[in-house]
Amino acid sequence: MDSRTSRADLDGLRGIAILAILACDFGLPGAAGGFIGIDAFFVISGFLTTRAILARTSEGRWSLGDFYCRRLRRSFPALFVTLVVALAAATVLLMPEALQRFGTSAFASVLGLSNILYWADASAFVASAAQTPLHHTWAISVTAQWLLIWPPLMMVLLKRGPALVVATLILAGALSIWAGQTLLASDALAVWFLTPLRLAAFAAGALLVWLPRWRQAEEALLLAGLGCLVYATAAFVPTTPFPGTDLLLPTLGATLVVYAGQAPRIGALLRHPFPVWLGGLSYALYLVHWPLLGFVQTYLLRPVAAWELAALGLIALALAWLLARFVERPFRDNLPRLSPPAFGLVCAGLVMAVMTVSGLMRIGDGWTWRIPAEVRPAIVALEFSRKSRETANRVGVCHLNMWVGKTALGSYVDERCMRIDPTRANYLILGDSHGGDRYAGLSAAYPEVNFLQMTTASCRPLLDTDFTDYQCPARMEYVFRKFLPGASLDGVILVGRWQARDLDKLRATLRHLRRLGPRVILIGPAVEIVPWVPDLVFRHGRRAGLEDWVSRFIVPERLEMDRRMRVLAAEEGAEYDSAIDALCPERRCPVLSPEGRLLIVDYGHQAPEGALAQALGLKRLGLSLPRRQPLRTAGCATIPDAHVGG
Repeated sequence: MDSRTSRADLDGLRGIAILAILACDFGLPGAAGGFIGIDAFFVISGFLTTRAILARTSEGRWSLGDFYCRRLRRSFPALFVTLVVALAAATVLLMPEALQRFGTSAFASVLGLSNILYWADASAFVASAAQTPLHHTWAISVTAQWLLIWPPLMMVLLKRGPALVVATLILAGALSIWAGQTLLASDALAVWFLTPLRLAAFAAGALLVWLPRWRQAEEALLLAGLGCLVYATAAFVPTTPFPGTDLLLPTLGATLVVYAGQAPRIGALLRHPFPVWLGGLSYALYLVHWPLLGFVQTYLLRPVAAWELAALGLIALALAWLLARFVERPFRDNLPRLSPPAFGLVCAGLVMAVMTVSGLMRIGDGWTWRIPAEVRPAIVALEFSRKSRETANRVGVCHLNMWVGKTALGSYVDERCMRIDPTRANYLILGDSHGGDRYAGLSAAYPEVNFLQMTTASCRPLLDTDFTDYQCPARMEYVFRKFLPGASLDGVILVGRWQARDLDKLRATLRHLRRLGPRVILIGPAVEIVPWVPDLVFRHGRRAGLEDWVSRFIVPERLEMDRRMRVLAAEEGAEYDSAIDALCPERRCPVLSPEGRLLIVDYGHQAPEGALAQALGLKRLGLSLPRRQPLRTAGCATIPDAHVGG
């Protein structure tokens, strides 16, 4: 390949890659696969790094220290400024819990380890920009780790000849693809975030250094490469099993573009001033676009409108120009006369500064001193409220979720959860995580009733559920087909975060239960409030007008689902009780308990005080739970011994 230090076509490819990433992250229709732009950057990095090492080695002026100094000059100042501005914005906008998470991510980002952090945190994979403003730094960390490993390894391999370098790259790339495809089903986060499973793109770019130019085929190869990138951008979606073998398409595309980008005719598209100019801003633009989007979403307390996204794109471009003009380029091209050791010490000091501030955010409980005094007790007690909810909902015993709970079919029915009491009325609460809340509230509001409980996170109580995690199908099969036909119950209470797609299956479930004979009580969807209630309380900052403020953010689709379920229950002859009417009469929701604690701990899950308020509201609206069924058995005799654990 051409050994020139600068190629306009590579800047043009950078411009195309960053456009794809922005289109994807800003939700532009038809660009859901724009995340493949990151792999194009990986290919470019692999090519340029290897080319630089080979060129300087052949000239006899290679120095590992000089290489890393130049890399720091190119990348660290802009990253540092971005992190400092983001730390300041987070201090103003984020509530303590979110600020703690942000501090952790800033700490990992400045150390080049954020990809490992996000691999360990499953929630980050699907999080919005508002929830993880530094999520995008995972790709910068992957690149940093590649640059930390490859140059010294390549120097060792070169001593035995370039053939060994080429063979190593081919083997590493092939193993990376194979391992990624193998692990995709069991650990998709590792395949997405971890550097060893992303090596194929770097290796492909590095291999180009040893390929001679094939001028006669450059036009066709460049066209094919651009076609691969365009197709992947348009065809890939968030559910595409990626990277895995699907990584081959964008990697091949970017590799062909790097290889044939100097083609005279089609290559002119890459060398056009606009993509070249945009490519020159690509690093700065990548740094600023995601935290800008995240902090604006946090400030607005709602999704960003289409016209606002367009404006944010222009603002991101302006900020990127400022960052490149006054930070990135001066340090890269005209650094004041500092020796590499001196510059390294300066960078180390700045890293320590970011680590100190972000670490204080983490260990300082998210700096609760920032919270207005009137609502501070509620926010400070949020973690306590959530722990209390877990205890009240019997998480890990009668309620199973992704963090705590038995999963073996032979042990998930605990006698403490499904024991029938011959001296009291017996009602089975069957549902998802909101079912756990209903258990906590109803058992407190109706102490004369024995409530059996089988609740599972995200597992709505449907006869033929399509949710496959946490043993949901097995649990539903057991309760509907084995337990209920022989159980002497006074009633079954169905609770869930009901969705429109559930209604047909819910109708079939109600008919099945009607044939079995017990009283069926259908409780509608809980009220949902977005942004989450703690964030709204933090933003409002005072108790006066708090309920009216929070109630403005009730999700209207939940109100419509409540209406549709009321109609369905009437058609099927089932009793219906509106959870929304019980907690939020006239669509005005209580927020704090008399003791000043939050009743709702996220978008709709309730602390024990909120669950009790909900249950008392149901009682006020007429929910009665009398004893109706003469018992044929006592204890847990209706549960086969093989299914009793504890």
